[in-house]
Amino acid sequence: MAKGLKLPVIVTPKAVCAYAWLNKKDTKFDKEGVYKITVLLPKKDMPDGRLDGGKTVVSGKDWIKKILADCKEHGVPNKIGEKGCPVKDGDKMDKEDFHGFLMITAKTTFDPTDKITDTKGNKLPDRQTVFSGDVVKVGIQPTIMKVNDDTYMSMYLAKVMLIDKRGGAEVDFGETEGYIVSAADKERSVDMGVEADDGDDDGNGDF
Repeated sequence: MAKGLKLPVIVTPKAVCAYAWLNKKDTKFDKEGVYKITVLLPKKDMPDGRLDGGKTVVSGKDWIKKILADCKEHGVPNKIGEKGCPVKDGDKMDKEDFHGFLMITAKTTFDPTDKITDTKGNKLPDRQTVFSGDVVKVGIQPTIMKVNDDTYMSMYLAKVMLIDKRGGAEVDFGETEGYIVSAADKERSVDMGVEADDGDDDGNGDF
Protein backbone atom coordinates (compact mmCIF):
# COMPACT_ATOMS: atom_id res chain seq x y z
CA MET A 1 0.00 0.00 0.00
CA ALA A 2 2.93 2.32 -0.72
CA LYS A 3 0.80 4.70 -2.76
CA GLY A 4 -2.26 4.26 -0.61
CA LEU A 5 -5.81 3.20 -1.36
CA LYS A 6 -7.70 6.11 -2.88
CA LEU A 7 -11.35 6.45 -1.92
CA PRO A 8 -13.90 8.46 -3.96
CA VAL A 9 -13.53 12.24 -3.77
CA ILE A 10 -15.77 13.96 -1.23
CA VAL A 11 -16.80 17.62 -1.04
CA THR A 12 -17.09 19.35 2.31
CA PRO A 13 -20.20 21.21 3.39
CA LYS A 14 -19.93 24.98 3.05
CA ALA A 15 -17.41 25.95 5.72
CA VAL A 16 -15.33 28.79 7.11
CA CYS A 17 -11.61 28.51 6.50
CA ALA A 18 -9.69 28.39 9.80
CA TYR A 19 -6.22 28.24 8.26
CA ALA A 20 -5.05 28.48 4.66
CA TRP A 21 -1.62 27.81 3.19
CA LEU A 22 -2.50 27.80 -0.49
CA ASN A 23 -0.20 30.45 -1.93
CA LYS A 24 2.89 29.17 -0.12
CA LYS A 25 3.88 26.02 1.75
CA ASP A 26 3.64 25.58 5.50
CA THR A 27 7.05 24.38 6.70
CA LYS A 28 6.38 24.40 10.45
CA PHE A 29 6.04 20.62 10.77
CA ASP A 30 7.62 19.52 7.47
CA LYS A 31 10.86 21.06 6.21
CA GLU A 32 9.82 20.38 2.60
CA GLY A 33 6.48 22.02 3.30
CA VAL A 34 2.89 21.31 2.28
CA TYR A 35 0.01 23.37 0.95
CA LYS A 36 -3.05 22.92 3.15
CA ILE A 37 -6.40 24.24 4.26
CA THR A 38 -8.31 23.64 7.49
CA VAL A 39 -12.07 24.20 7.55
CA LEU A 40 -14.57 24.62 10.38
CA LEU A 41 -17.78 22.59 10.14
CA PRO A 42 -20.54 23.61 12.59
CA LYS A 43 -21.69 20.79 14.84
CA LYS A 44 -25.19 22.29 14.87
CA ASP A 45 -27.08 22.66 11.58
CA MET A 46 -24.13 21.59 9.42
CA PRO A 47 -24.88 22.21 5.70
CA ASP A 48 -25.06 19.35 3.20
CA GLY A 49 -21.91 17.69 1.91
CA ARG A 50 -21.25 15.58 -1.19
CA LEU A 51 -19.93 12.06 -1.79
CA ASP A 52 -18.95 10.02 -4.85
CA GLY A 53 -16.94 12.76 -6.52
CA GLY A 54 -19.64 15.29 -5.72
CA LYS A 55 -22.49 13.38 -7.36
CA THR A 56 -24.36 12.41 -4.17
CA VAL A 57 -25.73 15.04 -1.77
CA VAL A 58 -26.06 14.02 1.89
CA SER A 59 -26.70 15.85 5.13
CA GLY A 60 -23.67 17.21 6.93
CA LYS A 61 -24.25 14.70 9.71
CA ASP A 62 -24.26 11.78 7.26
CA TRP A 63 -21.21 13.21 5.49
CA ILE A 64 -19.21 13.02 8.73
CA LYS A 65 -20.62 9.54 9.44
CA LYS A 66 -19.35 8.35 6.04
CA ILE A 67 -15.80 9.49 6.79
CA LEU A 68 -15.87 7.76 10.17
CA ALA A 69 -17.35 4.58 8.65
CA ASP A 70 -14.58 4.48 6.03
CA CYS A 71 -12.03 4.93 8.79
CA LYS A 72 -13.51 2.04 10.76
CA GLU A 73 -13.68 -0.22 7.70
CA HIS A 74 -9.98 0.26 6.99
CA GLY A 75 -8.71 0.10 10.57
CA VAL A 76 -8.17 3.83 11.00
CA PRO A 77 -9.04 5.49 14.34
CA ASN A 78 -12.71 6.46 13.92
CA LYS A 79 -13.65 8.44 17.00
CA ILE A 80 -13.86 12.21 16.48
CA GLY A 81 -10.84 13.85 18.08
CA GLU A 82 -9.01 10.55 18.51
CA LYS A 83 -5.35 10.56 17.53
CA GLY A 84 -5.15 9.52 13.89
CA CYS A 85 -8.78 10.35 13.07
CA PRO A 86 -9.02 12.96 10.26
CA VAL A 87 -11.99 14.66 11.96
CA LYS A 88 -10.90 16.87 14.87
CA ASP A 89 -13.05 18.29 17.66
CA GLY A 90 -12.83 22.08 17.89
CA ASP A 91 -14.10 21.96 21.48
CA LYS A 92 -10.79 20.37 22.45
CA MET A 93 -8.78 23.21 20.91
CA ASP A 94 -7.46 26.11 22.99
CA LYS A 95 -8.83 28.69 20.58
CA GLU A 96 -12.42 29.50 21.55
CA ASP A 97 -13.28 30.46 17.96
CA PHE A 98 -13.10 26.73 17.13
CA HIS A 99 -15.51 25.63 19.84
CA GLY A 100 -18.77 24.24 18.45
CA PHE A 101 -17.08 23.10 15.24
CA LEU A 102 -15.52 19.99 13.75
CA MET A 103 -12.26 20.52 11.86
CA ILE A 104 -10.79 18.83 8.80
CA THR A 105 -7.47 19.57 7.13
CA ALA A 106 -6.67 18.74 3.51
CA LYS A 107 -3.09 18.83 2.22
CA THR A 108 -1.06 18.56 -0.97
CA THR A 109 2.59 18.87 -1.96
CA PHE A 110 1.61 20.29 -5.36
CA ASP A 111 0.88 23.96 -6.04
CA PRO A 112 -2.95 24.16 -5.85
CA THR A 113 -3.30 27.52 -7.62
CA ASP A 114 -5.09 26.05 -10.64
CA LYS A 115 -7.41 24.06 -8.34
CA ILE A 116 -8.89 27.13 -6.64
CA THR A 117 -12.02 28.45 -8.36
CA ASP A 118 -15.01 30.71 -7.94
CA THR A 119 -18.56 29.33 -7.69
CA LYS A 120 -18.76 28.97 -11.49
CA GLY A 121 -15.55 26.97 -11.80
CA ASN A 122 -13.44 29.89 -13.03
CA LYS A 123 -9.84 30.11 -11.89
CA LEU A 124 -9.24 32.99 -9.49
CA PRO A 125 -7.45 36.10 -10.81
CA ASP A 126 -3.70 36.28 -10.38
CA ARG A 127 -2.55 37.25 -6.87
CA GLN A 128 -5.90 36.31 -5.33
CA THR A 129 -6.28 33.27 -3.12
CA VAL A 130 -8.14 31.90 -0.10
CA PHE A 131 -7.44 33.27 3.37
CA SER A 132 -8.54 32.46 6.90
CA GLY A 133 -12.12 33.61 7.37
CA ASP A 134 -13.20 32.98 3.78
CA VAL A 135 -16.17 30.70 3.11
CA VAL A 136 -15.31 27.69 0.96
CA LYS A 137 -16.09 24.16 -0.11
CA VAL A 138 -13.17 21.75 -0.43
CA GLY A 139 -12.85 18.70 -2.64
CA ILE A 140 -10.91 16.00 -0.78
CA GLN A 141 -9.40 12.68 -1.88
CA PRO A 142 -9.41 10.43 1.21
CA THR A 143 -6.56 7.94 0.94
CA ILE A 144 -5.85 5.01 3.23
CA MET A 145 -2.16 4.82 4.04
CA LYS A 146 -0.15 2.28 6.01
CA VAL A 147 3.23 3.02 7.55
CA ASN A 148 4.82 0.19 9.52
CA ASP A 149 1.98 -1.03 11.75
CA ASP A 150 -0.05 2.19 11.66
CA THR A 151 -2.98 2.72 9.28
CA TYR A 152 -4.38 6.19 8.76
CA MET A 153 -6.50 8.26 6.37
CA SER A 154 -4.74 11.07 4.52
CA MET A 155 -7.01 13.87 3.31
CA TYR A 156 -5.50 15.08 0.05
CA LEU A 157 -6.56 18.43 -1.37
CA ALA A 158 -8.29 18.03 -4.74
CA LYS A 159 -10.01 21.38 -5.27
CA VAL A 160 -11.21 24.52 -3.46
CA MET A 161 -14.25 26.63 -4.28
CA LEU A 162 -14.24 30.19 -2.92
CA ILE A 163 -17.82 31.12 -1.99
CA ASP A 164 -17.45 34.30 0.05
CA LYS A 165 -14.38 36.49 0.48
CA ARG A 166 -14.12 37.50 4.12
CA GLY A 167 -10.43 37.14 4.86
CA GLY A 168 -7.55 39.19 3.42
CA ALA A 169 -10.06 41.83 2.34
CA GLU A 170 -9.10 44.72 0.08
CA VAL A 171 -9.01 48.11 1.82
CA ASP A 172 -9.75 51.50 0.22
CA PHE A 173 -7.93 54.26 2.14
CA GLY A 174 -9.36 57.06 -0.03
CA GLU A 175 -7.37 59.97 -1.45
CA THR A 176 -4.47 60.75 0.88
CA GLU A 177 -1.42 62.95 0.40
CA GLY A 178 1.93 61.60 1.50
CA TYR A 179 4.70 59.20 0.57
CA ILE A 180 4.90 58.01 -3.04
CA VAL A 181 7.48 55.51 -4.30
CA SER A 182 9.87 57.36 -6.60
CA ALA A 183 10.84 56.17 -10.08
CA ALA A 184 14.41 55.77 -8.81
CA ASP A 185 13.25 53.55 -5.95
CA LYS A 186 11.22 51.39 -8.36
CA GLU A 187 14.24 51.00 -10.66
CA ARG A 188 16.45 50.14 -7.70
CA SER A 189 14.02 47.43 -6.51
CA VAL A 190 13.98 45.86 -9.96
CA ASP A 191 17.80 45.95 -10.12
CA MET A 192 17.90 44.11 -6.80
CA GLY A 193 15.53 41.45 -8.15
CA VAL A 194 12.51 42.75 -6.20
CA GLU A 195 9.42 43.85 -8.06
CA ALA A 196 7.46 46.84 -6.77
CA ASP A 197 4.10 45.59 -5.47
CA ASP A 198 0.91 47.26 -6.63
CA GLY A 199 -0.66 46.37 -3.30
CA ASP A 200 -3.41 43.74 -3.75
CA ASP A 201 -2.43 40.27 -2.59
CA ASP A 202 -3.50 37.50 -3.96
CA GLY A 203 -8.50 16.50 -9.31
CA ASN A 204 -11.86 17.63 -9.68
CA GLY A 205 -15.06 17.26 -7.65
CA ASP A 206 -18.51 18.50 -8.56
CA PHE A 207 -19.34 21.28 -6.11
